[in-house]
Amino acid sequence: MQEKNFPEIFINWYRSYLKYRTVTINQEGVKVKRVLTRGTPQGGLLSPLAWNLAFESLLQTLSKGQVKICGFADDACLIATGESPLLLRFLMQDAIGKAFAWGRSRGLQFSGQKKVAVLFTHKRVFRKPPLLKVGDTEPPYSTCVCYLGVELDSKLSWKRHVFKKIRIAKLKLMHVKPAIGKLWGPSPKIPRWAYSSIIRSALTYGCHVWARAITDKSIASSLVRVNRLAQMLLGNFRIKTPTVGLGKQKLSSPGPGNPRQCSGRPRPCPPRSRCGCPPGS
Repeated sequence: MQEKNFPEIFINWYRSYLKYRTVTINQEGVKVKRVLTRGTPQGGLLSPLAWNLAFESLLQTLSKGQVKICGFADDACLIATGESPLLLRFLMQDAIGKAFAWGRSRGLQFSGQKKVAVLFTHKRVFRKPPLLKVGDTEPPYSTCVCYLGVELDSKLSWKRHVFKKIRIAKLKLMHVKPAIGKLWGPSPKIPRWAYSSIIRSALTYGCHVWARAITDKSIASSLVRVNRLAQMLLGNFRIKTPTVGLGKQKLSSPGPGNPRQCSGRPRPCPPRSRCGCPPGS
């Protein structure tokens, strides 16, 4: 805060607040009182600001050089690009050393469960470099990593992520299905809202980066089946009702659910595309 020229009265107030905090636990007649010496309160209005001020120094430390750092909340991702795996390993190891040195200077430790190293390449045969040393461990190279809810595989095909989202979307649709019978149930606009606002939003999460994956026939056909299943839940339709006929519903259709459109790419799909959109959408 002093480096950012915060008012001195504010710095003194917040220092006093963190220094003299106490917590009291009373369970089964046993009362324990302790003084808190680390961290900021969870849910505190100033806790995100305090962390950002501390975390910004790490971003500045690794902002220069061939290794780039991306931060979101308390997560950090180191990225290095190049043609030589050995050179990339050397650069990444140096950046990891700087990050751990920063953590020791701040009294912080990095989570061992989130240390994942991935080599992104389209090459089928290549020589892997020696393992990276992250603290006291040497995690093996993984074929995928989950970052901010998106599955990144080593070839960036996005199949692992999309198929996982499709599987979850189908499970959610099956939870909605028992609420609708042949002669009873909510108005069609209710399952339409559930699909459009909840299920489809979760399905298309991160589609700004994986929208190009729908050019794969297996992914496109799977998305069409999810869209058809959602449309079948809007009413009492026969099992063999054509998908094109379901798409002609005007007031009850749950919408195309095209990830390319949701990703902010207004370019229309080809007339014979298999993304599940009506023609010309």
